[in-house]
Parts: sequence; structure tokens; C-alpha cells
Amino acid sequence: MKKFYLFLGLLVAILIGLMANEPDKYQTFTKLNTDKLFFDDDLSVKSTIRSPFTKEDFFNKISLVFFGYTRCPDFCPDTLTKLNKIYKSLEDKKYINIDKLQIIFVSVDTKNDDIVTVKKYVQYFNNHFIGLSMDPVDLTNLSQSIGLYYEKISSNQNIDLYEHTGAIFLVDQTGKLFGISTPPFNLSVLEKDISKLLN
Repeated sequence: MKKFYLFLGLLVAILIGLMANEPDKYQTFTKLNTDKLFFDDDLSVKSTIRSPFTKEDFFNKISLVFFGYTRCPDFCPDTLTKLNKIYKSLEDKKYINIDKLQIIFVSVDTKNDDIVTVKKYVQYFNNHFIGLSMDPVDLTNLSQSIGLYYEKISSNQNIDLYEHTGAIFLVDQTGKLFGISTPPFNLSVLEKDISKLLN
């Protein structure tokens, strides 16, 4: 019997040790050390708020950039819903300068998502969200620069379906790629990270 309790005690100790060393399921932003601008000097794209949208539009802002497409069945609307909740929560905090925050959606579906379609889509979630529509060459060049993956995997009843990076890219006030947050996203963790940057 003593051996049994000794074994049980060792088992519990091992389990506690494993739990203590288990990495957090929800990651904060991973900081990136780069001097490269998120948008190149000559990049100019269509925007839902003003056109053209260039590198200067990132200056003096904290920008969260998410790539997806308007016909995305699940992950894109889920992520934008979470970003809307974070935005509204920060908006209610008087010590937060919400005007410094930009939440930007960039479509990877250059065939179907014109700027009118993108505008209707982002404004469904939040009127303050910004939508960008890029031509295929510019999107390819940007994706290679920042490490974005996207690919059309099938077409179903004239609806193109894409696989794409689900991360949120963080652009700092100088227009440089500062960090990246990968799913699964935790609202409280994201909100704390963003609020620190805005302060």
C-alpha cells in the first residue's frame, strides 16, 4: 500500500510539473526586429476611407492588419468580430487614445473583392475599420515581403475558397512591421497588448 501511495505521489508531482512547464495556449504578440517598412515607398492601393492608401497612412498610428477575403465562411468573420469587440472595449476606456488605432482588412481575393465589396464587408463589423483592395502583383510582392501565405484551393458554385495566413500583423507608428500575433486569439491578451502600445 505504501508503494501505491508513493507511486501516486510521484505521478501527481510529474503531472504538476508538466502543467507548470506547458506553454500558454494564447500567445501575445511576437516582436519582430526589422527596419523594413510594411508598405514599400511606391506602393499605393485602393482604400475604403481614402485613395490612394500609402506608407504615410501608417505613420503616427498603431495598425493591426489582417488578411482574408469577403466570402470566407468562418475564420475571417470570427477574427473581425473579435477585433470589433476589442476596439469597442478600448473605445470605452477614456485613457486610451483610440484615434491612434487602425484596424485594417486586406483582401487576398483580387478577382472578386473590389473596393466596394470590401467596404460593405468591413463596415458590417465596424465603421472605423479600413479595407484595402490590391492588384495581384502588389499583393504578391507584399506577401513575399512580410511572409504572408495565401492560395486559392477550390471553387464551389462560383465561390473561390482560399487558404491564408490567419495572423494579425502589427505595424508601428513609423510604418514598420513590429510584431505578429498568431491564432488562437485571446481577447483579453490582445486588448492588453494593444492598450500598452496606445499608451
